[in-house]
Amino acid sequence: WGLTVVFFVTALVVAALGAGFYAVMVFLAPAAILIANRVRIEPMLTGLAVIVGAQVGSNFATSLNGVVFRGLIDDLKPGAPGLSSMSVSWWIFLAYLAVGLVVILALTLIFRRRSIRSGDEARREQIQVDKPAPFTRQQRITLGLIAVYLLLALGPSVLHVLFKHVSMFGTWNNKIDPPLLAVTLTVVALLLGAGESRRVIDRVPWHILLMISGVGMLIQVGIKAGAIDKLSNWLSNGDVPKDLIPVMLAFVAAIITCFSSYIGVTAPALFPIVPTIAATTHLNPTLLFVCATIGGLSMAISPYSEGGAMVMSFSPEDQQDAMYRKQLTIGLPAMGCTALVASLILTAIVH
Repeated sequence: WGLTVVFFVTALVVAALGAGFYAVMVFLAPAAILIANRVRIEPMLTGLAVIVGAQVGSNFATSLNGVVFRGLIDDLKPGAPGLSSMSVSWWIFLAYLAVGLVVILALTLIFRRRSIRSGDEARREQIQVDKPAPFTRQQRITLGLIAVYLLLALGPSVLHVLFKHVSMFGTWNNKIDPPLLAVTLTVVALLLGAGESRRVIDRVPWHILLMISGVGMLIQVGIKAGAIDKLSNWLSNGDVPKDLIPVMLAFVAAIITCFSSYIGVTAPALFPIVPTIAATTHLNPTLLFVCATIGGLSMAISPYSEGGAMVMSFSPEDQQDAMYRKQLTIGLPAMGCTALVASLILTAIVH
């Protein structure tokens, strides 16, 4: 059961080095689910550990989410001159780290206790793992390409963190696009005969991709139609008690991100309205940024968002329906409720 914490910490460290959320998910989430099934622990829990760990690490000031947050906040500085993007970024990192640790540890204890009661814990001692067969040529090619991907995706980030004074590493880090790199290496794998293209394409979870794309489009339509402006007016015109505004902002961010990406959709939509709400209600803008972010990021386990959809698609085909149900009935409520409670606590402390 300690594997859940191991996956959480591993995802956090690798994402904090600069790999970002998606690169960590692509190479660590499939391994986490495979190992969970092999040792008979809850695969949804290990998938959640990788998602939350990757998010926490990506929130680090020098990683992908942290850079995006700082950029969005710096764009707002003319309207909020006293705001420090670095300070807000650190508060987001620490607050979501606390939320993630609480949920992962609590769910680990709950699932372990359930396993003891059902007798699975005693039977786990009888697990025998057969020695795997030697790698085939196709598997060696695939492993080599994965190693190249990790080297090119993580190498520049690590070098940039270690040698910040070397401008070449920073330029190299900014030019690496993990999705484009993955597509390029996929084409290389196809040319080298590492797999049958028809079987690979058949195994792509097209229904999940269509669901995510369609829902994301509907969210964008709502934003373009002025839903965020109406939300800002509702929160700042006195209809909501002042002390509940940060919690409501976290709740709204969670609802939007349940069907879309926080970094790509929710944060760019909600961050610009924070200075207006802060000026009208005299609330601390850092508190509003933090509550919106932990509320939004808490929904990444949703099967309708990228992280949850990736975990579901990485699961064996006969387990995808069960994973979908557990994400909706266990992962989402645990993360969402913890984020809202954390927002209440932060509001009480800061206010």
